[in-house]
This record gives sequence, structure tokens and C-alpha cells, in this order.
Amino acid sequence: MTAPVDLLVRAGAVATMNPEREILRDGAVAVARGRIVAVGKARELSAEFVPARVIDRPDGLLTPGLIDGHNHPHDYLLRGVLDDVGDVRERAVKYVGPFDYGITPEEAYVSARANFAEMLLNGTTCFCDAASPDTDAIAQAAVDIGIRGIVARQSSDVAGPFQAKTFGADEIVDRAVSTVERWNGAADGRIRARLALDFPLSVTDDLCTAVVGQAEALGVGIVGHFHGLPGDPRADGRNPQVQRYESLGVLSRQPVFAHIGWLPEEDVAVFARNGVGAVHCPTPAMFGGVGTIAHGCIPELVDAGVAVGLGADAACISRFLDLVRVMYLAACAHRDAREDPLVIGAHKAFEMATIDGARALSWQDEIGSLEPGKRADLVLFDTTGPEWQPNGLASPIANLVYSASGRSVHTVVVDGRVVVDAGNLTTADPAALVAETNRTTDEVFARLGFAVRPKWPVR
Repeated sequence: MTAPVDLLVRAGAVATMNPEREILRDGAVAVARGRIVAVGKARELSAEFVPARVIDRPDGLLTPGLIDGHNHPHDYLLRGVLDDVGDVRERAVKYVGPFDYGITPEEAYVSARANFAEMLLNGTTCFCDAASPDTDAIAQAAVDIGIRGIVARQSSDVAGPFQAKTFGADEIVDRAVSTVERWNGAADGRIRARLALDFPLSVTDDLCTAVVGQAEALGVGIVGHFHGLPGDPRADGRNPQVQRYESLGVLSRQPVFAHIGWLPEEDVAVFARNGVGAVHCPTPAMFGGVGTIAHGCIPELVDAGVAVGLGADAACISRFLDLVRVMYLAACAHRDAREDPLVIGAHKAFEMATIDGARALSWQDEIGSLEPGKRADLVLFDTTGPEWQPNGLASPIANLVYSASGRSVHTVVVDGRVVVDAGNLTTADPAALVAETNRTTDEVFARLGFAVRPKWPVR
């Protein structure tokens, strides 16, 4: 007796990321109506199911879709402008703030769609928007390009160190609630929405209390940034902003905080006890010289059992949206900082980009692993390139993280739909997308007075 399915993907190795972390040789995943219906040996599933389509790569590595837990799709068009430009405050005040509030929703849509296209082509199937002022445009771009993700409305009612544009707490909450009501559960559940608290120093207690109350009423979590520094703790050894967020109830609403930086040991335990999700973004930290690798507490958060995911942050400060390359940095950079060759490593970095990333976003019931009943978000990597040799599938996760990049992506499936097929984006015309992105960038830069200025003379 055979059963019809929409898709059967066969590969030389299947990294399930199930609780046992099983890797199946000559494995397969069967997909029907957007969900995984079976995971097993290819010969067995081929006999059990009649697929409408078969994708068969004997030299392929099939994995869960990669999860970018902290991304700024709104800022994609700024890529190149922030190269080697001062510290994070100068970049934010001089460029990011004027850009964020100087572009139209239509331009934000173009920025986000190009951002998501690059993500998909590199194997990222899910993102978490770090909160933007044009949430509708971001969400619509995600719907149209076919990626999964979380959107949130930017929320800041005091300038803080980065001088973000501010609004009154009531207006912020009203806009944020409208975003959740419009987008949470959209596209058959592919899009979720959260509330946001931009940064501890840019939000008042009143805004925190209002956001926590609405998050509880709406049944959603909170998105935010958190940059702890070694000089932050009080005399009792606690970080004052962690204490503040804990007292205001922020930590009780499944928050996911990016960057983190440095936290005292007691506050690491507070994050773990409250189920706080953390997102490590090594690329902007290293590109911008922030100090997260040298002084941060990412290894301690991991050891404490905090759900730590990975994020590429913004293309303009990360410079690439390839989570395979991000995994390499997460796996290796802390070893140098700690002078310990066993810190993090390839397999933990891969967990951070899949099941731990799903846990950080409170989405582990649907994504992050290849298990029956979960949404069919899959990535098939081609291991025939020279960077995978010798014996590309002998230790496939280590080979992926230490040797490969998103260039190895062959097929990407989101919610059962093939969105990258043999390396080609199926949900948009790539040439038209590039032309639109460049044209829009030129228009925005001319209006705002921005330019990409190479360091060396160009004649």
C-alpha cells in the first residue's frame, strides 16, 4: 500500500537534528501539504510513498532550514556605506537612523525582498526581524518571496545612545499591536509577529510595562537588542538592565535578545531560569570591532542551557547573509578568545543555526529539525565541490561548517514549497530583482546624500 505525497527528497546524508541528533545515510524526507510526513531510509520511503516530485542527490546533505534569529532586512540597501566607518554609535547616528526614517515603504519592500532572496539562496528559511519602522513592507516582502519569519514594529520612546527616532509610548504600542493583529499567523502561519523593545537604554519603564501587558494579552513574545559590557554591573555583581527587565516582567514574555555581549554569571543564570532566547551575531561584532568575541559571554550562555541562536544582523554591517559562514565564526572565534580548541565547535554551531535557533524564537514545535509533523523547511547541500573533499559525507556537519559556504546550496524548501531549485530562485526573477534593487538604491542615496566610497582611488 503506497500513499501519495507532494515531494520526496533523497540525499546521501540526512541531518535530522532530532533529540538523538541522528544522521541517516542514504536517507529521505517525505513532504505533504507543507509538513514532513516521514523521515527514514530512502529505499524504505521510496517504497512507501508515491511522490508528485522526487529530488534525488546521492552526494547531497539534507538538513533543516537555517534560522537567522536577528536580521535587519530594512537596511539591506545600505550595504557598503558603513564599511570602516567609526564605532557603532557613529554608524547609527550618521547613517542608519536617517536611512531608516528616510526611505518609503515601497523602498523598504525592495530592500527586504533582496535581503530575503540572498538569505534563501544561502539556505536560510526563517528570519526574525530585529524590528523596523516599515513592518508591513517587511512582512509583505517575506510573504511574496516565500521565506518564513517573525516581524516586529520598532519601539523606542527615548533617544538612548543611538539616537533612534522616538514616539510616545501610546503611539508605539498602538502601532505594535496593529502589526501583531495584521501579521501574526499570516501566510498560513509562515509569518509571526511580536512586540519589540529596541534597547534597554532607549525604552522607558512605562513603555516596558505597556509592551509586557500587550504581549501577555496577545500571547506573543518580545524582540530586542541587549549589549552588555564589562563595566555595566553594580556593586552586587548584577547587570542593572537585566535587573530592570526582570522586575518589569520583560523576561517573562519569551523575549529574544540579540548581541548580548558580556553578562555577570548571576545574570547568565537569570536568562536560563527565565527561558530567555539569545542570538549571537559574530559577523557585525567582528566587522564593527564591538568586542563580543573577546569579552562576551556566549560560551557561558550555551553552557548554562540558554537557547542561543545565530544571526547575520544587517547586510550593511555583517556584509553577507550566509549562515554557513556565520556558523564558522561562531564555531571558531571563541576558541581563539578563550585559548581553548574545544569551545563551541561545528556541531554546536549547527545546532545554534537550527534547533537552538528555533528554541530561541519559541518555534521549536514547528521548525528546527526534520521530524514527522513539523513544517517542511529543508536545505539540500551539494557536497561534490572541492571544498567538501575528501569524503564529503564522512563527517558532513563538520565539513559543512568548517569548509563550505552557502554556495553549496542546491535546493531550498519552505513550508513544502521549493523556493530554490538547483541553485535558482523560483519565487522572483533574479535579474529583475537585481535591477530593481540597484535602481532603488541609487534613488535613495541621491535623496539622502549617501554614497559608497572605496578607500583607494578609482580612476
